[in-house]
Amino acid sequence: MVDVLVIGGGNAALCAALTAREAGASVLLLEAAPREWRGGNSQHTRNLRCMHDAPQDVLVESYPEEEFWQDLWRVTDATPTRRWRGWSFAPLRNAATGCANMALTFNRHYLVRSTLRAPMRFLWRRESARQCLLP
Repeated sequence: MVDVLVIGGGNAALCAALTAREAGASVLLLEAAPREWRGGNSQHTRNLRCMHDAPQDVLVESYPEEEFWQDLWRVTDATPTRRWRGWSFAPLRNAATGCANMALTFNRHYLVRSTLRAPMRFLWRRESARQCLLP
């Protein structure tokens, strides 16, 4: 018998399964998608952005809070995004467990104020995902 049954293997399902396992629950994840579609929309996490005052291991330059908000408000409605003030790199670092890595995506750079930025993405480690979900 398992404590948590996760149906599907998309990004949200993988995060739910890992969170349950980290909390000590036994987890069974069922995925019917073909191998090349597994992970669902995880491939789109490459567009993840976060503010940080100094270079990090996967973020090669600083991205100060003020610049982050100017970029975000330029392309969105500023009102809903204000609640995210203070969101930073620390929670993302904590999210990179033994099953997921953060890595730069070098084939999808974008230009921000004459600076070429490389977005990061979560990369699920296939070889250790089983170990993270098994008791």
